Amino acid sequence: MVQNIGQALEKWGFFRVINHGVPESLLEEAINGSHRFFAQETAAKKGFYTRDFAKRVIYKSNMGLYNSVAADWRDRRANTGAACRDKMVQNIGQALEKWGFFRVINHGVPKSLLEEAINGSHRFFAQETAAKKGFYTRDFAKRVIYKSNMGLYNSVAADWRDSIFCFMGPEPPQPQELPEACREMLMEYSKHVMRLGSSV
Repeated sequence: MVQNIGQALEKWGFFRVINHGVPESLLEEAINGSHRFFAQETAAKKGFYTRDFAKRVIYKSNMGLYNSVAADWRDRRANTGAACRDKMVQNIGQALEKWGFFRVINHGVPKSLLEEAINGSHRFFAQETAAKKGFYTRDFAKRVIYKSNMGLYNSVAADWRDSIFCFMGPEPPQPQELPEACREMLMEYSKHVMRLGSSV
């Protein structure tokens, strides 16, 4: 999917999402809301005027003022996440096609929480087998899956790594469904990652 989005952006400069579940009435209101914003007096809009991309809301004219060969005097009001999305999707598609992965930086997840994610995983795997076996399953309908040899039935060679997967969304699991050794970390980490997902 990411590759197709990247190709669409490269070829046409946009892509269209269908069957997205957003009510048509809400899409129309998004357009009407933009019209209402731009129809206001300048005094009402100028508080949002900025070229600072660290701001959550940016209202500006002539987007390419400093790097365009021609002036573009359209007014724009944008959420910074949406303004950068096309380029970001294209870059992700190219990274996945070329290297098979991509790395997110400046993501807002505290370093201490990233370290605790590693420590929480270590705590889980360091437990006695009896404490872990309640989570051992190959049933992907479960919210928590602990297993060894991920490709047991389809790999040409055994891979005896232990792995744990926790499905934290779209609705978070109940705390008691998560391993006690990493429960608090999983709940906190997933909040930050969900927030990151919403912003991009």
